[in-house]
Amino acid sequence: MKTLESTQDIAAHAELTDYLQSCVKEAGQIITPYWPISTFIASNGLKGLENLPFEQAMAYSNKLRGSQGYLPLKSYREFFSKGRIAEADLEAVITNWLHDRHLPLAIQIGDTSISTRKLYQDWLLLENRAKVEQGELWNIVSAKLKELDLPVEAANNLTQTVGDNTFAKNGQTVTELVNKQMITWCAAFLDEGQAAWAMPGREQGFYKCWKSLAEVAPSFGSKKGVEGLKTLPDNAPEALGLLLQRLGVALDDWAIYLSRHLAQLPGWASIIQWREAHPEVLVQQQYPINLVEYLAVRLFYEAALVAEGTSTAKVNKEKNMPLTEKSADTAGAQAIGLLVELFNSLRLNPAEVKAVPVPTFQLLAMLARHSSFESRLEIWQSAYEWHYRHELLLKIQAGQMQPVKVVKEAAVQAVFCIDVRSEGLRRNLEKLGAYETFGFAGFFGIFMLYQPLGSSCNLTVAPALVTPTQTIKELPKEGTDEAVQKRLRFNKLRYQWDKLIHTLRENLLTPFAFVEMAGWFSFFPLVGKTLNPRGWRRMQSSIQQKFSPPIVTEPSIVINPEEMSLEAQAGAVANMLRSIGLTHQFARLVLLCGHGSETENNPYASGLDCGACGGNHGGNSAFVAASVLNSPPIRRIMAQEGLVIPEETFFLAGEHNTTTDEVSFLNESQLPATHQAEFTRFKQTIGEAGEQNAAERWQKLPGVIPSKGVVTPRMQQRAADWAQVRPEWGLVRNAAFICGSRNLTAGLNLDNRTFLHSYDSQLDTGGAILEGILTAPVVVAEWINMQYYLSTVDNHNFGSSTKLLHTVVGQVGVMQGRQSDLLIGLPQQSVMIGEELYHEPLRLCVIIEAPMPRIEAIIAKHQQLQQLVGNNWIELVAYDSATNSFYRLSVNMEWLKVA
Repeated sequence: MKTLESTQDIAAHAELTDYLQSCVKEAGQIITPYWPISTFIASNGLKGLENLPFEQAMAYSNKLRGSQGYLPLKSYREFFSKGRIAEADLEAVITNWLHDRHLPLAIQIGDTSISTRKLYQDWLLLENRAKVEQGELWNIVSAKLKELDLPVEAANNLTQTVGDNTFAKNGQTVTELVNKQMITWCAAFLDEGQAAWAMPGREQGFYKCWKSLAEVAPSFGSKKGVEGLKTLPDNAPEALGLLLQRLGVALDDWAIYLSRHLAQLPGWASIIQWREAHPEVLVQQQYPINLVEYLAVRLFYEAALVAEGTSTAKVNKEKNMPLTEKSADTAGAQAIGLLVELFNSLRLNPAEVKAVPVPTFQLLAMLARHSSFESRLEIWQSAYEWHYRHELLLKIQAGQMQPVKVVKEAAVQAVFCIDVRSEGLRRNLEKLGAYETFGFAGFFGIFMLYQPLGSSCNLTVAPALVTPTQTIKELPKEGTDEAVQKRLRFNKLRYQWDKLIHTLRENLLTPFAFVEMAGWFSFFPLVGKTLNPRGWRRMQSSIQQKFSPPIVTEPSIVINPEEMSLEAQAGAVANMLRSIGLTHQFARLVLLCGHGSETENNPYASGLDCGACGGNHGGNSAFVAASVLNSPPIRRIMAQEGLVIPEETFFLAGEHNTTTDEVSFLNESQLPATHQAEFTRFKQTIGEAGEQNAAERWQKLPGVIPSKGVVTPRMQQRAADWAQVRPEWGLVRNAAFICGSRNLTAGLNLDNRTFLHSYDSQLDTGGAILEGILTAPVVVAEWINMQYYLSTVDNHNFGSSTKLLHTVVGQVGVMQGRQSDLLIGLPQQSVMIGEELYHEPLRLCVIIEAPMPRIEAIIAKHQQLQQLVGNNWIELVAYDSATNSFYRLSVNMEWLKVA
C-alpha cells in the first residue's frame, strides 16, 4: 500500500504527482500507440501486455476490454473434425504444454499408470461432459483441495468504474455519456485539416483548451457541472488526482481504474498515446495532448454525471472501489468435477480416494486446474498453429534432400523486401532463368525523412522502431530545368485546385452552390471510375505524363555529401549487403525492389504499403540506396573496407506494385548503354514472373471468375475500382518468418505466407547482423502478425468492422458511422470473406538458420525478445543445416528437438 504523510491535499503533493504519472503509464499498457491513418502501419493491439504470458494477456484484456483472444471453441472442434487439426497435433502440443509447465507425462495411482497427455486429450475432445453429481466423492475432493491450500473459489477481479455502475436520467450509463463527450472533443482537437473551422485555442494543449471552451458552452447542460469546471485546477495532473479522490478510488487502485477508463475508448486513447510518444511530430508541437489530460477530462465528466445519476449498482465498499460481485470460481469447480470424473473412471471408491498420496493428489489437482476453459482454448490454438508449422518444417526438411539449383553466375540479382507478398514474385522469377534473389527490409539500410521533388512535406521512410533525423531531398539532374518547371507548375495548380474544392465542399456557406458550379467537373471522374476504372486509370496516367513529364533525379546526399558523409552512406549500404550475404560475385545488374500497393478510395491504403518504410511506398528507399551504390566515391570507400563491387555492376531501383504484380523501374534512364540489351530481357522476364504471381493470387480473390489467360488487366481494373473493398489481400495469412540462406527455401511454394530475410551465418561470426534482424525486422513482423491475429479473432474490439460504414474523421482515422471510437485494426474485408475466416490467426513462427548458442546469447541481451519467446507471443525455431534438424526454444529457454 502506498503511504503518504497526508492525503488532505493529495493532488498537490509532489510524491503523489509522480505516483499519478506512473499509474497513467501503467494504465497505458492496455492500449497501443496508433499511427494516424495517413501512415497506418501494423501494430500489436496488446503490445503493452507482451510482458505477460500470451494467455494471461488475453485474459487481462478480456477483463478490461471485454475482448476475445481466441476463436470460439466450436471453431477449433470444427477444424479437428475437418482434419485442419490432427490428433498428432494435439499429442505434440500437449506434450510440449506439459513439459513447459514442468508437469509429468504419467502419474501412478496404485497399480494404474495414467498418461497425462492422454488425460488432457480426453478432456479436450469430450464435448458434452455429463454433469458430475456433488455427492460424497465431490466433498472428499473439495476437502482435500482445501487441505492442500488449493482454493476452490477466487474473486472475479473484473474492474468497473463508478460510471459503469451509475445510470443517468435517460437510462444510459454514465460511461456511455462520457464516451460521447470524449469522442466529440477528441475528434475536434485531433483534427489535422479535414474540418473547415478548426477548434480554437488548441495551442494551449488539450486540457486547457477543453476547459476554456466547456466553461463557455457546457455540452451536458449541468449547473453543477459548470460550477465544477470553474473550480477545477488549471493543471491536468492536479485535476486528475482530485477527481480520483472525488470518485472514491483507493490509492492502490488508481492504475487499474485508469486502465479501465482507457479501455472504454481504446482507439482515441491510442492515438493520443502515439502523439505523446512522438513529440517531434509538428502537430504535437503545435497542439500538445497527453493521456493525463485526456483522463482528467474523462473523470471530470464521470464525477459530474455520477452526481446527477438516478441509480447506482452495488459497490465494493471494502476497497472503496466499484467491482463486480464475487462469483464462484468456475475453474475451481471444474477442477473438482474433472477429478471426480477421473476417479470414477478408475473405479476408485471414496476410501481409496482419501488414501491417494498427497504429492500425487497435488499433481492431479494441478493438471485439473490447467484444464480450465481458457487453458483448453490455448491448447486448441497451439494445436491449430502446430499443424501449419509442422507441415512447413517438413516441407523445408524435404527440400534439403532434393538436388539444389545452384546459380553459378546470376544473370541478374534482385533484392526484395521481406514482405510476404514478395515471396511469390521471387519464386516465379527464379523459375524463369539464372536469377538470384535476396530478402531485406524495404528501407534498404537507409533511414530517412524523404522529400519528393516539388513537395514541401517529408515522408518518414523508416521502420516504426526508428525515428529518422536525416533529410534527403529528391533533386533534378543538370539539364532538366524546363521539365522541372513544368512539373512544379502542374503540382502547384493541382494543389490549389484540391484546396479550393475542399474549401468549397466543407464551408457552411458554399456546399450547395458548389454542387451547381463544379458538378460537371465531378461527372466525368464519376463515370470513368464507375464504368471503366482501368480506362480512367490509363487516361489519368497519360495526362500526368503530358503535363508532368518524367524527370531524371538523384538524392541530395549523392550531390552534396555534406548532408550525409560518404563514410556514413557507404556504411549503411555495405551493412545491408553484408547482412544478406551479397558480398562477392556481383551480377552486372542488381535490382533493389521496394513495394507499394495501388488502391482507390481506401483510408487503409498505407496499411498495404511497406511497413519498413513507415507505411509509404518502398520505391523511394530503393532509389536512394541504388543511387548511393552506383556512386564511384562510395564504391571506393567500400572497397577499402573489403567489399569490392565490380565497375560494370549497375544497381537498378524498382518498385513492385503488390496489387497488380507489375514492377516499375525508377532509374532506367541512367542505365549504361552497355547494359541495355540484358535489361530489356530482364524487364520482360520479371513481367512474366509478375503475371504468373498475379495468376496465383487472382484465384484467391473472392468473387472473381477463374481464368487461364492473362490476368494483369483484371488486376489493374481492380486496383482502379473505387468501389472495390478488397483490392488485394495484403499480408493476410502471414504465419512465419524465415531467416537464412535462399537454399533453405529455394523452389518451395510458401504460398505468400512467409517473411523471407536473407542471412548467411558464416559471414556473421560475432552475431551483430543476426542481432539486428531479431531486434528489428522480427519485431515488426510480430506486430504485423498480431494485428492480423487480433483483427481476426475479435474484429469488434481489435479490428474496424465493415468498410461499408467507415467515416474518415479529422484525417487521423476512421469511425463507424457518425460517432464511435477510433477504429484501430483491420476491417473485416481484410481478413474475412463474408462471415467466413480467410486469414488463419496463427502466432508467428520464426525460423533461424544459425547456431543455437548465438541465438540464445542475443535473446539473453534483449528483454523484449525474452518476452516474445518466453511468453509465447512467437515460436522460435533454430535450423541446424549439418543435421537437417529443427529445435524449438521453449518458454523455459531450453532447446528441444522437433520430432
